[in-house]
Amino acid sequence: MNNKIYIFVFLFFTCLIDPLLAQTPKLDKISPSFGGTVLRFYPITVSNLGAGATCYVQGLTTVSIAPTIMSSTQIILDVQGPATTSSKQYSIYCKNAGGVATNTLTFGVVNFVDNIQQNDDMYLLNDWYGLPNKDQVSIGNYPNAAYLTKVDYVNATHIKYKVSREMLAGQTPSLYDVTTSAFWSIMNLGYGPVIQSANFLALNSFNILGYTFPGLSQVSFLLDGTTIISPSISVSPESLDCRTDGLLFLQPRFMYTVKIYNSFQDRIFSTDMIFQFNYNLNGYTNSADEGTCTLISFGLALNPIAWGISPTGIPVAQDNTFKYPLDAKCGYLFTTSNSIRASNHLLVCPTPNITSIVTKPDGSNKLLVFKGNFLAQQSFDSDIPTPLTYSITYGDGTTATCSNLNTLWITEDSSYTVSCNIPQVYTFRLEAKTITNDYHSVLVGYTPTITSCSSLDYLVPGKVSIKGTQFASFNLLVQIGGKTCTNPTVNTGGTQIICDFTADIADPDNFYKALSVTVSVGSLYNTSSDLFYYNKRNPTVNSATPTTYDTAGVVTISGYAFLQNDVVVTIGGLACTNIVVNAHGNQITSSFASTVPPGDYKTPLDVYVGFESKYSDNKPVFYYNRPSPVLLSSSSTTYDTPGQVTILGKYFSPSSTIDITIGGAPCTGAIRTGDTKIVCDFDSRVSVINYSDLLDVNVTIDSVYTSKPLFKYIRPNPFISSSSSLSYNSAGIVSIIGKYYTPATDLVVTIGGKTCTSPSATESKITCLFSADVPVADFNDPLTISVSIDSQFTSSKDVFYYNRPTPTITSVSTLVYNQAGIVTIKGTYFAIDDLIVTIGDGECALPNVVSTSEITCTFQADIPTNDYFIDPLLVVVSVNSTSGSNSVFYYTRPDPVITSSSSLFFNQAGSITIKGSYLAYKGNDYIVQVGGSACILPNPNHQPTKDQIVCNYKSNVQISDYSTPLEVSVSIDSKHIVKSHVFYYIKPNPSISSASSTVYNISSNVTITGTQFVHDDLVVTIGQVECTSPSVSQDGNTIVCYFSSNATLVTSGDYQTPLEVFVSIKSTYTAKNSVFYYTIPSIPQPEPNNNNEPVSTQPTKSLSSGKIAAIIVCLVVGVGAATTAAVILIQKKRNRVDLMLSMKKY
Repeated sequence: MNNKIYIFVFLFFTCLIDPLLAQTPKLDKISPSFGGTVLRFYPITVSNLGAGATCYVQGLTTVSIAPTIMSSTQIILDVQGPATTSSKQYSIYCKNAGGVATNTLTFGVVNFVDNIQQNDDMYLLNDWYGLPNKDQVSIGNYPNAAYLTKVDYVNATHIKYKVSREMLAGQTPSLYDVTTSAFWSIMNLGYGPVIQSANFLALNSFNILGYTFPGLSQVSFLLDGTTIISPSISVSPESLDCRTDGLLFLQPRFMYTVKIYNSFQDRIFSTDMIFQFNYNLNGYTNSADEGTCTLISFGLALNPIAWGISPTGIPVAQDNTFKYPLDAKCGYLFTTSNSIRASNHLLVCPTPNITSIVTKPDGSNKLLVFKGNFLAQQSFDSDIPTPLTYSITYGDGTTATCSNLNTLWITEDSSYTVSCNIPQVYTFRLEAKTITNDYHSVLVGYTPTITSCSSLDYLVPGKVSIKGTQFASFNLLVQIGGKTCTNPTVNTGGTQIICDFTADIADPDNFYKALSVTVSVGSLYNTSSDLFYYNKRNPTVNSATPTTYDTAGVVTISGYAFLQNDVVVTIGGLACTNIVVNAHGNQITSSFASTVPPGDYKTPLDVYVGFESKYSDNKPVFYYNRPSPVLLSSSSTTYDTPGQVTILGKYFSPSSTIDITIGGAPCTGAIRTGDTKIVCDFDSRVSVINYSDLLDVNVTIDSVYTSKPLFKYIRPNPFISSSSSLSYNSAGIVSIIGKYYTPATDLVVTIGGKTCTSPSATESKITCLFSADVPVADFNDPLTISVSIDSQFTSSKDVFYYNRPTPTITSVSTLVYNQAGIVTIKGTYFAIDDLIVTIGDGECALPNVVSTSEITCTFQADIPTNDYFIDPLLVVVSVNSTSGSNSVFYYTRPDPVITSSSSLFFNQAGSITIKGSYLAYKGNDYIVQVGGSACILPNPNHQPTKDQIVCNYKSNVQISDYSTPLEVSVSIDSKHIVKSHVFYYIKPNPSISSASSTVYNISSNVTITGTQFVHDDLVVTIGQVECTSPSVSQDGNTIVCYFSSNATLVTSGDYQTPLEVFVSIKSTYTAKNSVFYYTIPSIPQPEPNNNNEPVSTQPTKSLSSGKIAAIIVCLVVGVGAATTAAVILIQKKRNRVDLMLSMKKY
């Protein structure tokens, strides 16, 4: 048996026990949460408070109080207000005997004082500002909470609720706190009537539905400011029926009041309501011819029926119209819908209609009898005084009454027969008019007679007096000779009419016959007599038609009062012949010789007309038509040369304005000489097809014009201005520009004395075929062009030039780049005239023409090219601005030059740039080497330029010292070779930033991250132990090596202190950094106990909530075969305390 020794260490802290078992005191609610200022009436429900507690009420002068313990869960506070805070609330909390505070409750201080009812809205008046939960208040009859009505918070002084039948069932109304399910305070409330609806069930029956209608009730109406109390009323609990005069409700909207007596409070309550008819009658319009009525209304009614004007109801159409029945009378109309009155009432009368006159008064009898519809003298079912009246208006405007009126209803045809007496037998209008101003009238007339008519002078308007009998002003129409005599007035008694007549109706018999006079009254009573005569008078001359001066013609003279006897007519004192006066006396025709001198054609000649040597008129109304100018001849001008033109003719005077055109173009500055000659200035530029063609000459004198083809040009010689060119000895078409080339029957053209064949001409251009072989000493010298037209019109001018030939370049001698020298250029058409030579963009100076095929000049040879020895430069030779060019100049190629090279790290392949001169090349024989190893050109798109080569180098030539350069060589075409030691490896400056980890004593690869790692004599150590087989990434930022993981920890058992990583390149370039950490080894799993069961690690016990103040640690050490360590951890997790046990056996 093994001996064992156990050591136990226990640490206990008493602060672990009490906090786990303690309970927090709490105030659950105060019931209700609002009420009066005395708090003892309102129990508070608590938990865990215990004995010895103290409570505090904020908002009272009393700060603290010992609560009265009613039970373990209920207390009361014997304090009272008033509240001292503006919120009208108490804040209540307590502390238990241990000083632990509860939560805080809010209590609202309220007090009911009065109530106001507005129909079914009951308002409770008080200071309700302190209610803590304003939306959680209801009202019911204490103590029954089955029927509760929600109370709405209106403002600090008003809350309201809807009055329901359930509320009226009890007499103990009390506010109910929904949050605490408690009533507060039975209130003494009195309820007035609640009105739900009201309607007129008949004309005089007003029915009110609602509730709270006791036996003692009263209904009154406020109509037009007057209160009318219903004379009779019947009451049921939910209905009131009252009688009132339905004719009082002229307005569609009125107020009515219901008053009741509340025996519970011995108080009268009243409710005011507004009644609005659905159908608002505002007025009406009648259609007398159709007997229909259109109601003007607002609102809607279903299938309305009109009452109040007929014994039976009248259906109203959807468009508010109805047809009057023949027994309809004036009355107060109202409508019903489904037997319920739907509108206010409106005074309505059908339009009276007089259909016929039965008896018309005559000389011995003044009785008038007539028939019609809607002629009742009484209103329907109402006391409307005199709803219909009759009036008589005579034709002279005087009025009278219809006496001894008698109205009889004829049942057989539903009409009325009316009789009355009138004062006199004279045309009159009978009018029937209702109290609502609906009226109808008929004309009762007699045929008028005409006895005489006064006269007027012809065409002198004036007043005409017509005498006779039965003249009346009703739609009076008076005509004389068929034309209306306006503004007729009738004298008293109807024996005279006075009207306005224009006196412009011609008398067909020249004032010897009367015109007809017609009088019409009301379009029904008409008469006519031939009684109107014009007065004789002097004639009036108004106008005369013209004739053309010096041409005899007929003149027509217009006017009036022209007589037929002894007629004399003169114009300008010269007698006219063949005089004829028309039958109406308003026109004379006569023959006139037209020889009286015209003067200025603007001043009229006198026209004299006389009759019977007594009546005459003389007026200046005759004008001559001016004769058109007569053109006889015109002088000429040379085409396109301005000059004066003389025009001969007659009728040129007098003249205030003279306008002349020739061929449509103005001839300006016209000067007239007498009546036969005009001279003007013409620009001579109107074109013609043939110079023998005549142009129209147009002469306008004072708007009178004439036109005649008279003007002919003098043809000009041709004019030469320029010519197109040809190259010497290259035949072609020549264009000769100028003018006056057409028309041309015989056209001859020569250039330099040689005929230009096949000439063709327009007005401004000649084209012809020229051989271009007439020699010239200098291409700058012109040849003479001669043009001959029809052997008569000729012209010559030196305007033809040969085109200078373009120089050609065939070859150029060569130079070495940047070594100036003489260049020889071979070609054709070289000349010294304004000679310019360029090679590339540079001038070849001092050009010298050896011959027309050779030039020498001095070139600086400094124009670069991509490849100086393959790419030619453009050579341009310009002679007198005529240029020839050819890319024929080549440099002599020099050996390339190397000046520098970019660098790489050893063993890190990449691209390098070699710089120098003369490096460009486009061929295939191009070799680049660095340290004897090839540097490969990337692709054909990256060919060397003149000063740079870019190539790919493996960077793998080994050297002992990075300070020693490698040789760079370039070979072009195997003969142009250059070598230079310009390539250097980059000296590395390594740095270490991080290293991956391994498990202690377990060999594994390590990745070291940093910069400028080079695999050249590379050595890596970790904790001074070599990390073997290092390899470097292509970018030089990573080393991977194999580590035995056996380097000693800095401090035994300390895995948190890093080991130093060391990197060495060529024993010269080094870096180190402590960045390597071992991974902590895994803890072995617990071994099974003696019963072969693993020791568990799990919570062993949970305690109730409380505060944890310490950790209990128990350490057990055994001596013998094994050692076991155990740790017990007490930890609070949310609402429980867990004990964790962890054990390990060694």
